[in-house]
Amino acid sequence: MESTGSGDGPLVPIERRELARDKAKQSREQRRKQQRRNRTVFRSLIAVVLVAAVAGVAFMLTSSAKPAPSGPRNMLSDGIKIGEGLQAVPTRPLAAEQQPVPSEPIADDVIDIRVYVDYLCTHCAEFDEENNEQIAAWIQEGAASLEVHPLALLDSQSQGHQYSTRAANAAACVANYAPDSFFSFNSALLAAQPDGGQGSLDDEEILDVAKQVGAGGTPIADCIANQKFKSWVKAATVRALNGPIPNASIESVRVTPTILINGAKYNYAYPFDSKDLAQVMTQAIGSVYNKMSTQEPTPAPEQ
Repeated sequence: MESTGSGDGPLVPIERRELARDKAKQSREQRRKQQRRNRTVFRSLIAVVLVAAVAGVAFMLTSSAKPAPSGPRNMLSDGIKIGEGLQAVPTRPLAAEQQPVPSEPIADDVIDIRVYVDYLCTHCAEFDEENNEQIAAWIQEGAASLEVHPLALLDSQSQGHQYSTRAANAAACVANYAPDSFFSFNSALLAAQPDGGQGSLDDEEILDVAKQVGAGGTPIADCIANQKFKSWVKAATVRALNGPIPNASIESVRVTPTILINGAKYNYAYPFDSKDLAQVMTQAIGSVYNKMSTQEPTPAPEQ
């Protein structure tokens, strides 16, 4: 026998139905309230997830959209050109996102020698040792210019120390802060190369080489320690490997040293002999003078 809780008599059928409807109504209201709460919580969670996703995408975009690195001063072509007096030809730095600008010849009768070098490359060191003195003499005489492009191809041979990259960065530091010492630094760093093209000099040892040629100031020390031009070294190396190489008979650089004489590849023999380069240089000079002598003179302007 059921009771309403407010009287002692039994419930009639109508009262039972009304009570059931009331309970059903209360149950529906409770479910609706619960559903509204669930929807509110769900929408809040979706909003939080969306905010987090947008923030994550924004972070990824800003992280992956870093601008291309700017280069050192005096290396607008990705290399530094050395002219008379063994002094660097000054240029502005390569701006971020900018492609290298090929260097201009110093003069029509000055032979352009271009060398792509890795400071852990044993052949690079041997070529410089054999030919450095006569190249310096040609530059001093105004017969030639030398453009050096530091690359990082042999990091894997430095036992995890990324010596090729750090050495090329140091060369860029000298080009930027002490460009007129670059010719001497380039040769000194090649001469100080770890035995057999294996291993590494540490940053202090590289700085000592710079000091020996008068390029050991604080800016260079900080530049070497912080690897200021590391990203540029990697970008310049990729550009040399991918090509095209401007004003050259080759599409790209595959080995170091790669040597160009007035844009033509110098197919050197090994072991190096300075007489071979001298012969190629003489031929280049003769070719230039023959070309200049066959050119028609420019008519003088009418008075």
